[in-house]
Amino acid sequence: RNVSWGGYFSFNYDVPEVMAKRAAPFFYIFRFATEQTVEVTETTLKGFVYLITGKLSTKSIGGPIMIFDISKKAAEAGLKHFLFVLAVISINLGIINLFPVPILDGGYIVMYTVEGITRKTIPLSVKEKMLTVGLVLLLMLMAFAIFNDFSRYISVFTGV
Repeated sequence: RNVSWGGYFSFNYDVPEVMAKRAAPFFYIFRFATEQTVEVTETTLKGFVYLITGKLSTKSIGGPIMIFDISKKAAEAGLKHFLFVLAVISINLGIINLFPVPILDGGYIVMYTVEGITRKTIPLSVKEKMLTVGLVLLLMLMAFAIFNDFSRYISVFTGV
């Protein structure tokens, strides 16, 4: 029985191949890369909104096993596809890092903004508690993603 890992692409990463000479290839590549980055960012943000509003199931959250699966499939499809998937993962991690969760960079931005507006330093004990809460939230998200991975791929291991 041929069993496939269950990760599916939720985006179209097929880039039309254009074999044309361009007067300014660097600017074309820069513009194309910028357009793709904006598109992936918009799609990622919509996905987060859909998760929060319930339009997208939390079962769609994936962890390291799903990342491996999607990366493997993209690598099998070719270098262009693999690099695109790596870029999408990088953009997603960059966006998540800007969330206002205390242990992430976005949390530090919020803390420093509050300190700048109030012109007072947040007490160290408060910062420590905020960072602890942020760490717990991040660990819970990671555990949830890994749980989703195992429940998504369990049939591969059990044969069910």
